Amino acid sequence: MIHSVGLTNGTLPWMALVLAVIVPALGTDQERTPPNVGRDAESRPSGMALEQGSVPGGARVAKEEYEKRAAEIALRIDEAAASSQENAALLYYQALLARREPDPCTARLLNAVSRGGEPDPWVKVYLGRSLTTIELAHIASQMPQCRWGPMRAGEQQLDFNLGIPLRGLSRVLDADARTLAADGHDRAALARCLTTRRLAHHTGADTYNLFSISQSIHTLALLAIVHILGTRPPDAETLAWLKGQLATVPGTPFEPAPALRKWRDAELQFWRTRPKGRAFTRELVLQKVPDANDKKKLRALTNDQLLVIALEAEQRVPGLYGISAPPQLLERAQQACDQYLQSALQIIKADLPYREKHAKLQAMVDSLDNRASDGDPIAILSDAPKVVELYHRLMVRNAVYDNLVAAAIEIGLVQARTGQLPQTLPPGLPKDLYTGKGFVYERTGKGFVLRFDPNNLSRIQVRQFEFQTSKSSSRNP
Repeated sequence: MIHSVGLTNGTLPWMALVLAVIVPALGTDQERTPPNVGRDAESRPSGMALEQGSVPGGARVAKEEYEKRAAEIALRIDEAAASSQENAALLYYQALLARREPDPCTARLLNAVSRGGEPDPWVKVYLGRSLTTIELAHIASQMPQCRWGPMRAGEQQLDFNLGIPLRGLSRVLDADARTLAADGHDRAALARCLTTRRLAHHTGADTYNLFSISQSIHTLALLAIVHILGTRPPDAETLAWLKGQLATVPGTPFEPAPALRKWRDAELQFWRTRPKGRAFTRELVLQKVPDANDKKKLRALTNDQLLVIALEAEQRVPGLYGISAPPQLLERAQQACDQYLQSALQIIKADLPYREKHAKLQAMVDSLDNRASDGDPIAILSDAPKVVELYHRLMVRNAVYDNLVAAAIEIGLVQARTGQLPQTLPPGLPKDLYTGKGFVYERTGKGFVLRFDPNNLSRIQVRQFEFQTSKSSSRNP
């Protein structure tokens, strides 16, 4: 049941209710924690010992509960959530409060699973104790609207406080997907990847920090799909279902124009809402500069240039000078920032090779240091300008992974329908955006390989993925 609780005027009236619901449940779970949690991995009972009951019964109960319910939860379609006008963030917050932080041993086991390893029975124990978190996130992901609330309080940025737990939640969902796949629940495993993809979409791009975490969650979902598709023979019905789902389930919202302007507006708001500071004077700034050469260079600047440099320092160290930005200067800063962002957006949209776009955007970013040294007003609104190249790089990386998954699905569909892998890539497949050409495709004795970016323009370490599609090579026939 989804309770009607809202955010009002930036306050959090629902927090007491959430704590009242979640904290007792956490206490119950703590009581069931086996005594060896937190010790070295070698001290854990083996999987066989776990089955034979040489550990507290709570661990076996959690593992059995996971095996009984996890696939059903992953495949559940919640029509009430899909049509709800409630705020999904309220359920996500409850999921985050219910999430159990894994002890060091379990964290190592979860990391091994994320790298393609077989899930240890203790992973299932952890996931069994995390079913409340998984189920709440599953429901929340199906809700259309997600508003996280204020991301700044005074001079405090709050996005890290949210972003780090969201990354932890995505790791739980990733472990769930890979464990379901290892147990042979392919459709449920892929459905859980779609939950992670929806979480990436809901994480959004209200701030750059949230955007970067969103795209990492998006990538996590795609790599899990690649892992699942790469370890079993293709099934035409499942692949067709997945193709349709990926076409309708959004991931990270890659919309550079509104995102960059939103981040610019947040910085403008920071300056406009600061308390009025002391009056700017040259002496106020110069007396705090200990180096004689630096002081000499600063004396050569105009008052406007020196004010910009002082405000940039004030932004890094609030209270350094205790000054505020005059409205006229903010207008000039916005104009300079808008011109810069417009140029960057034209490059991003241009029909140019990736290498050329990257070089042009990086040159723009590199120019910001010189502009700041010269007291250019853009220096006090530099958050959005500084990330234009990185934004483009992340956008292309996720698009390439999306294209790789789409290509793997089409190849799998050919094999499922004809009984044979195609000799060459089927026509019309999406491309490797780093080269502007099709992916490198190679048939192997066990299936096929897809490669991208042979010159490593992307600086991505793993750019080759193997798909073992023959029945004899499947880990879970």
